[in-house]
Amino acid sequence: MGTILVVAEIQKGAIREASYELVAVARGLAESGGHDVNGLVIGSGVGDLASEFAGKGAGKTLVVDDAAGEDIRDSPLSLRENRRNRNNPRATRC
Repeated sequence: MGTILVVAEIQKGAIREASYELVAVARGLAESGGHDVNGLVIGSGVGDLASEFAGKGAGKTLVVDDAAGEDIRDSPLSLRENRRNRNNPRATRC
C-alpha cells in the first residue's frame, strides 16, 4: 500500500480549485489501488488553509508553515516569468 501526495497550489491567499480537483482524482486512484491520500501545504501562515485542504478530501495534510514560505511565488510558472523579466528590463514584476 502506497500513498498519493497532493501538493496544494496557493494563489492570492487561497488554495486553487485545481488542487481540489487533483484531490478528487487522487481519491479515485487510491480507492481502486488500495492507497492513502495525503496533502501538503507550503507557505507562510497557511495553517488554516491546510485544515481546509484536509477537510475537503486531502486527508492527513502535512504543513510547512514558515516565514521563508513568503518567498514562494504563487505558481511554478512565475519562476519562468521571473527569468524572462530579468532579461527584459521593461517587463513589470509581480
